[in-house]
Amino acid sequence: MMFLRFQRYGFGGFWRMFLIVFLMSCSGGKEDIKLPLNDNKGLTEIKNVSQAYIFLKTKEGNTVAELHKGQLVTASHWVVHIDRRLALKELIVPLEVLLKKRHKKSIHSIPGARAFFSFVDTVENKMRLVPFEDLKIHTPFEISPGYVRKYPETYKDTAISHLFLFPGEVKIDGSTFDFPAGKEKLRKYFNDHRPKELKSLFLNADYRVSYDEYINLYGFLKEGDSLFFYLLNEQFWFNPNEIKEND
Repeated sequence: MMFLRFQRYGFGGFWRMFLIVFLMSCSGGKEDIKLPLNDNKGLTEIKNVSQAYIFLKTKEGNTVAELHKGQLVTASHWVVHIDRRLALKELIVPLEVLLKKRHKKSIHSIPGARAFFSFVDTVENKMRLVPFEDLKIHTPFEISPGYVRKYPETYKDTAISHLFLFPGEVKIDGSTFDFPAGKEKLRKYFNDHRPKELKSLFLNADYRVSYDEYINLYGFLKEGDSLFFYLLNEQFWFNPNEIKEND
């Protein structure tokens, strides 16, 4: 089993160290994070970094997400490592904590600082990063079609598509794709339906979906951002039992 070591102000040679299970020392013990695995592209080089971790824990028979903010520094880029086995509904609270902290400005904030999720590239067996610093998550009783109707003046001149991620599949504009098995078909769909003026794209995710599946899709969509569509920062992680078809 391999150990991944970081330096606070640069990853240096750590990109040569590959892993499926990420081990770290925490409070005198060792805890593991199983990082997401997918074939997306992503950043492989960044300096001036501090990190946070969201572990999968079991308490009284229930799965919970446990946030360790580590030594997050406002005057740095952030990398957040999240266990792929967690469901989105378990990540809502810890991510809200991180996003609130990230968006809070201080005298130590630096222009251009970014925040990233980590994953393991299964093609080259490297850790990669996908940015999320401007992410805003709505939960769990709302989806983007209803949100757009709520603010008609904001979106009246905007061409919009609503993409939905469910366990094992993606739906967009009346088409359904297996996911991640049908990723190439989804890519072809975007290529074949590329309009002259790119649409804005809302991402909606069933909050029962695993983080592994979500970050696979999110990273895939970030690759297509400004090429096939404009991926909006507003996301909707919804409880399917609380959403009606006309919402």
